[in-house]
Amino acid sequence: MSNKNKTKKEDVIVSSVIEKEKKDHKNLVIILLVLVILVLLLVLSYFVFFKEEKASGKCSDVEIKEVEVEPKYQYINYQGFKLKMPLEWDFVSLDNVYEISDSDSKIHIELDYLEEDYNKFIEKDYQKTYLEDLQTSDDITINSSEEKDNYYIFEGTKDSYDYILVAVGNENKTILVNAIFQDKVSYNNYSKDVINFATSYKN
Repeated sequence: MSNKNKTKKEDVIVSSVIEKEKKDHKNLVIILLVLVILVLLLVLSYFVFFKEEKASGKCSDVEIKEVEVEPKYQYINYQGFKLKMPLEWDFVSLDNVYEISDSDSKIHIELDYLEEDYNKFIEKDYQKTYLEDLQTSDDITINSSEEKDNYYIFEGTKDSYDYILVAVGNENKTILVNAIFQDKVSYNNYSKDVINFATSYKN
């Protein structure tokens, strides 16, 4: 065999080895690319499906419930004045006499009114006459009377019980809220509630 042929054969063998290596390298690159794509798809599907399930699991745990708020007051309409009173107070209207009492009967309230402008009612001359009538007709003793920001209050006793009268009104009427308390403790506990009730129409 001549050297020329031998060299040619060796060249062919070397060439086929190089071709094979190139093919192997190409196949390796393709395999690696496929693996990388698979890994990426797995990661992506994890985030898409598993994370959504977890997130939706969290959302399903949180339920929005409507909480009913218990009312704290009830309303009555007296002579066009909408008054707000505690739920534990009972309201009775018989023969145009409006009476209110608490559940333990610690206070007794009567509502009355005058067809009188409130600003006239609180004038000194009117007050003098009104006080005289109040004390002589109903066995009431008034120890103090005072004009406040939006009401006028009388304090004293009626039939030996602690008593307050709270007057509120407008240019057409003066509403009178008369309250008798069972004892001094009741007076201390409830007199502020009576004032709040009388003045609640402004709120």
